[in-house]
Amino acid sequence: MLRSQLLVQLLLTAFFVANANAGGKTFQVTPQQLQFCFQEYPESLYCQMPTFGLEQLPYLAALETPNILGVTNLLGIETATLPMPSPAVGFSFNFDRTLGVMTRSLESFGPILSDRAETIGARKIAIGFTYQHFGFDSLNGRPLSHDFDTQLAIINSLHLKVDEFVTFISWGVTRRIDLSVVFPVRTVSMGITNSVGVGLSPTNFFVPVLTPNVSKSSTGLSDIALRFKSTLWKGEHGGVGLGLDVRTPVGDPLEFQGAGAVGVKPFVVGSWGYHFRRVFVGPHVSTGFEWNGSSILGGPLVGVPGRLPRRWVYSVGSEVGLSKRTRTTVTLDLTGQRLFSALRTYSNVYLLAGHNQANGASAIFSSSCASLTSCPVSVTTHPLNLIDGSIGGKVNPWGNLLFTGNLSFRLNRSGLRARLVPLVGVSYTF
Repeated sequence: MLRSQLLVQLLLTAFFVANANAGGKTFQVTPQQLQFCFQEYPESLYCQMPTFGLEQLPYLAALETPNILGVTNLLGIETATLPMPSPAVGFSFNFDRTLGVMTRSLESFGPILSDRAETIGARKIAIGFTYQHFGFDSLNGRPLSHDFDTQLAIINSLHLKVDEFVTFISWGVTRRIDLSVVFPVRTVSMGITNSVGVGLSPTNFFVPVLTPNVSKSSTGLSDIALRFKSTLWKGEHGGVGLGLDVRTPVGDPLEFQGAGAVGVKPFVVGSWGYHFRRVFVGPHVSTGFEWNGSSILGGPLVGVPGRLPRRWVYSVGSEVGLSKRTRTTVTLDLTGQRLFSALRTYSNVYLLAGHNQANGASAIFSSSCASLTSCPVSVTTHPLNLIDGSIGGKVNPWGNLLFTGNLSFRLNRSGLRARLVPLVGVSYTF
């Protein structure tokens, strides 16, 4: 009990300290900083996001309006922290002292996006595969599909989607300790249609340019995650577990495949189970706090690195065992996360970095600065709250095989969001 109280106190302290650090900063932007994309990684999705087709012009204009900056910033942050299916296994095995063998629990197959206190059991191994589709369609409640950007470029339709394939392996080290490894492979696709941009003429005058329809994508291994979980206390109807998630910076952040920084998240989870005649109800709740390192995706502007936002994550839900005969479990969850210093607002209407490909000359222009060599930009950071609901189910047709289906839906409009996120998966326990 004392250890649990100390853990809760630590999480609350971290929460308030992180929240107190969300404030505004003024960054001095120079031509050399914005040349990061022009000169070093021009073909990456991260660098192509502000231009979207303008790189094909003889005189390139890298457009950074607040809307485009917001998409680039949040696409990097949110793809770095996408909610992956939990490696919580569907089956829990316990040693039956009467029979002298390991027996499988048939009451519930566990949550899908959250976790439970029970572990898989000593020397048991589970392997699973899942697929999720994120079709982002709004930025802070503003649709991406209609006149998205109206400053220097008019983008009538902006398309962003992420397809994520996840393989996980869970191993029961002891009867109360699990070790899981998660291997995500991700495809990120971006595109625009019916767009008007602003080009830089040879005489350094802005001229309207009709840009072609453009679509770009990248596929690769994302950040590998490790999970350690231990059951601290187990009673007749439930238990409490403590875990630690470690995200390794394997994926390429410039292709939005990974965070580009290490992430560490301790968490605590509680789960219970009750029978109401032939129906089993298993509520569960969890919370954790994640610390992240510095990454190119955490900076205030494209090409300027910074620390990725810290996260407070939480979930509450329940599994409902409909019938032992049909071997079906329905899962309902409410999940949320608060990202500190994630949402940015910009003082200037736009920034424009012009690059003359003919002679290599570069200049920076801004609506509120007179100097062509420097431009102070006030960037104010705010916390971002993402809240989602989900409904799913698991079916056990035979043996230790499980099929999983889930549909998540947004409950608020903050951030870069997808209206619906479908998930399908399969797992087997040995």
